[in-house]
Amino acid sequence: MLSTRSDKPDVRALHSAVKIIAETARNLLIIVIKSTAFVGTAELVAETLTRNGHNGYSFTVVSNLEFLREGAAVYDFFNPPRGRHLI
Repeated sequence: MLSTRSDKPDVRALHSAVKIIAETARNLLIIVIKSTAFVGTAELVAETLTRNGHNGYSFTVVSNLEFLREGAAVYDFFNPPRGRHLI
């Protein structure tokens, strides 16, 4: 994601893509976000899905931890190094 002049991430493309997903969903969806996304991305995506979804379809937002340590994957999954997860 590119930054704006205020050094905040530019989330316009993300917001647009998530809005389209919410508006066109026809069944339960699991939205997977890369763990390298900025902190707060999962909350932003969940809020956008809730605000723009319809027909009672539900969404689950999860983070794909890409840098799990060998032998510690379960611990790392439940204890991410930054941000919060929605599980």
